[in-house]
Parts: sequence; structure tokens; C-alpha cells
Amino acid sequence: MLHHGLSVLLFGYGVFTPRMHFFASLDCLCEVATIPLNNLHLWQAFRLPKTERPLKYLYIGNGLLLWTMYLVFRVILFPMWFVYYVHDIYLRPEISWNTLNGFEKVFSWSVNLFLLVISFIWFREINKGLLKALRRGSNRASDEATSKCLDQAQPPSNGRQNSSNGNANDKLRQRHAIQK
Repeated sequence: MLHHGLSVLLFGYGVFTPRMHFFASLDCLCEVATIPLNNLHLWQAFRLPKTERPLKYLYIGNGLLLWTMYLVFRVILFPMWFVYYVHDIYLRPEISWNTLNGFEKVFSWSVNLFLLVISFIWFREINKGLLKALRRGSNRASDEATSKCLDQAQPPSNGRQNSSNGNANDKLRQRHAIQK
């Protein structure tokens, strides 16, 4: 919650003073990545299944959207904020750096640095989550296909197990060989 308080204070200060409107607006763009993040929270709150079709594809698509938007609107945006800020300071200090008070000079840099660091930390977690969802989605699909093939390859059961039938993989190979 600390990042919310600092962000609101920084954004609000930039919007309601006659200085740094551009940088406040640039900072506000980071909230675009909140849209797919809120979708993920809703997914968890309503306990929607993550592995059943078609919801599986929506879940993975939302994860891809979150990953992409977080990369653009957090991981890339905050370093660009620093590039633009330093560019303004060196190119036109009389209308940028020299017009700021001490609080603005220190607070804007420190909050954006803090947001950049936590964005990198969170992006790592988002990346892990996306990779997990992608692995789960592909493994689940291949497991279901393998299971379906094995079920089709097994002869109907009469309630007894027949040990002479061999293992399921041999049955699957035999069935595929016969079909070809």
C-alpha cells in the first residue's frame, strides 16, 4: 500500500501544481497495466477454473496481456521517465530544474526510483506466473490427449484385470501401428 500512497501524492502534486504536468501524466500511464491485473484478481476471487476450456485460453490470454502491458507501462516506462527528466534538466534547466523546489527535486526522483524497483520485482513474479500458466496449459492439454488415446487403446474391461495385455504404452503403440 506504500506505493499507492506515494504514487497518489506524487501524481496529485504534479497535477495540481503549475509544474511537472507532463511527468505526472507519464507516471499515471503505469496504471494501464492494472486492467489485466484486476482481471486476474477477479478470476481468483470468483474461483474460476484456470485449466478448463474455454476459460483456460482467457486466463492465459489475460496473463499474456498483463505481461505485455506491465513490460511496456512499468518496466520500460519508468526508465523512460528518467531519460526524459534528465534530458529536460540538461537541455532547458531554466524551465525545468531551476523552477522546482527542493521537495519536488528529491520526491519525484525517489518515488519513481522506488516504483521502478518494485516494478522489476513484481515483473519477475508476473513472469513466473505466466510461465507456470503456459506450462500448465500445455501439459494439461497433452496429458488429456495422452489419457484419451490410452483410454481408446484399452480393451473394454470386464471387471478383471488381465496381466497378459501388457502395459498401456504397448497397447497405444499397437493401436497406432494398426491404424497406419
